[in-house]
Amino acid sequence: MKSFKVMAALLIAVDSVKKLLFCFSALTLLFVVASCSNESDLDGFSQESKVLSLANAKKLKNTVDSFNKTCYSYIYTGKSRAVSCGASDSIILIGDEKDVLEKNERILLDASYNFFSEIGLAKEEIIREIGNGNEEAVVYAGLIAMSSILDNDSSSTRAITGNVYIDCALSAIGLDLATTVRAAIEKGVSKKIALQLVKQAAKTTLGTTCGVAVTVGLWGLCVGGIG
Repeated sequence: MKSFKVMAALLIAVDSVKKLLFCFSALTLLFVVASCSNESDLDGFSQESKVLSLANAKKLKNTVDSFNKTCYSYIYTGKSRAVSCGASDSIILIGDEKDVLEKNERILLDASYNFFSEIGLAKEEIIREIGNGNEEAVVYAGLIAMSSILDNDSSSTRAITGNVYIDCALSAIGLDLATTVRAAIEKGVSKKIALQLVKQAAKTTLGTTCGVAVTVGLWGLCVGGIG
């Protein structure tokens, strides 16, 4: 009888241990899942595998270079009524100057939309985020993303190395990116990063009167692509 009681106690103890182990395993699993979730939130930029390609960046750069070559004479040689970019400056173009500039700005804007379409960021989605009246932000975001990709081109033979392109882009736009966003861009521009760039650029462009031509032109001058 005594042996039976001991055996019963042992079985109860074993059963209790099993239950404790099960609870511990469940808690451990929940902790791991929660940890992974937190890491995903903190490091969400790096979770997407599809990023903008170097070939796509070079294609956009060709459009940017063409834009600057076409518009340079209007913006920087005195044919326009203003040649600087400041808080109270604006570009006043007349006649064919205005037509040429607007036509080429539309070409550059369309090229920027196409640039982002490679990673599944559609024009409609961008417009939902920033509205129709602030589309220059798409050009500026494209300029930043393109510049970062060109800076990281290991096959480049340019004499000046480093982050010249993106530094010039941020300076021309007047945008100071957060360290986390800057670091994420250097690893590759995914859809999530691109949309973040567009939204930040949209906030920067609110109230400015300098416009795409001066901003993109300043980038060109900074990287030595004009003149």
